[in-house]
Amino acid sequence: MGESVVLMEKFDFVKMLEAVERHRVTFIPVTPPLVVAMAKSDLVDKYDLSSLQVLGCGGAPLGKEVSGRFRKKFIHVEIFQHSPDCLLPDKDCYRRNIVDIS
Repeated sequence: MGESVVLMEKFDFVKMLEAVERHRVTFIPVTPPLVVAMAKSDLVDKYDLSSLQVLGCGGAPLGKEVSGRFRKKFIHVEIFQHSPDCLLPDKDCYRRNIVDIS
């Protein structure tokens, strides 16, 4: 309750780090390349990212090595991986009695 959403018009790595620090961001939806950048970049050490709690990673699998490297640097942050697949309900979930009301 009372959460805020921070949007960026155009992605910029440094501006994202500044936004996390300034707005005390707790969750970021990311792709694996951003996790790699955060794990490898020394820039992250210049910002207070202690508010960050969760990364929701999707679009492609996140490798074990990258995940491990990130976790060593950000021990307080959980990474949840999302499926890049489109999941559809089983055919039995569809309503069978469709009526045209036009």
